[in-house]
Amino acid sequence: MRLSSLLLLTILLQVHTTVWASPEQKVVVADAVSHMPIAHASLYTKEAGAFHAAITAEDGHAVITFTFHHLTVSHLNYEKRRISLLTDTIWLKPKSFVTPEVVVTSKEPEWIRPLLRQFVKNKDKLYFNRADTVGYDYESQSIDTGSVYRYHSKGLLRLTASPGNRYRFAQREGIIYSPDSLRLTDTNNLRRILYEDFVADFDAAFVRNHRFFVNGDYTGKANEVQLVYRNPKRSDDHGSFVIDTARCVILRANSYRGLQSNLAAKVGKARYKLFHALTGYTIDGWTVDYHVEYQCRRGNWYIRQAGYKIDVHAYTSQSLDKWDEFHQKTGDGWGHMEATLMLTPSIESGQAGDEWLTLPRSWYIGMPYETSEENEISLSNLPAQWHEWQE
Repeated sequence: MRLSSLLLLTILLQVHTTVWASPEQKVVVADAVSHMPIAHASLYTKEAGAFHAAITAEDGHAVITFTFHHLTVSHLNYEKRRISLLTDTIWLKPKSFVTPEVVVTSKEPEWIRPLLRQFVKNKDKLYFNRADTVGYDYESQSIDTGSVYRYHSKGLLRLTASPGNRYRFAQREGIIYSPDSLRLTDTNNLRRILYEDFVADFDAAFVRNHRFFVNGDYTGKANEVQLVYRNPKRSDDHGSFVIDTARCVILRANSYRGLQSNLAAKVGKARYKLFHALTGYTIDGWTVDYHVEYQCRRGNWYIRQAGYKIDVHAYTSQSLDKWDEFHQKTGDGWGHMEATLMLTPSIESGQAGDEWLTLPRSWYIGMPYETSEENEISLSNLPAQWHEWQE
């Protein structure tokens, strides 16, 4: 074979094995069922030891500025796809727990609010109502435009009778997947899944502030009804849940909150304005997707599995020495994260060598109290094996 023919063959092989994306090649990631754009989906690859990624905006658009052999497209609420050819639109298939868009045309049925008020009255007797020990399997992952991190932790979770810090855990296995070995362990999303649980937030104010409608297309077991809810004052606060009307228990739920609803629910306008005035700290984006399923064990309902996705855009115009020092000890945190948690019944309550740590409530603005700083640092430095990240 002549040299010119060999060079031509080499070029053709490269063309068939590598996708060359132009610096401004735009794609849309969308729901394959509803055809709605998917915000905060991750598109990423690892080529020649380097990690590259793009994140979709609120309208589902992303810009690919890197080459790839294979591109992975993922979102917590959708089945992951791995593609080798870039098209204008990438369709993702929703997972089974995702509720399709429901067109609500009827009024709220009169029987809903009495049922929900009854649930609020009785929930403390049914959900996490006594000290118990369960096995946990927790995974948290962050993919940003230039970095990736995954933390996998297994062990025992103890539900305490304390009304404050209701959870303690003993890690049996911890693994960190990242390009380098300097990452700290991240239990923030574990805490958010537990303390920002749908049932925990479902109180009298939730019932008062939302409107509820029946999804007539839902097909479930006897006495099961799926209710779609919306906040009439905030369009970024909506979701759905399945309730057993005979037992008056919530079986599973999906919720979404945007910036304004998260600020109102988790921070408060007055506190946020004060903190902004003192520090220059600004939050200009904050969305949370949360889904959860419950199970019953000896009359005690608790989480069976849950998924949590958070995307936060925040910045500060000032240098805060104490803040910076704290983050050096606990990790800089991530603005774009998703996590999963599974809880399973356990036949044991712990062993002599287990180290039990308190899981405090998560916080978003302000330093943790000085008395909890040591515990925060311990949660960020749990024993964990490091593995180089691989998809």
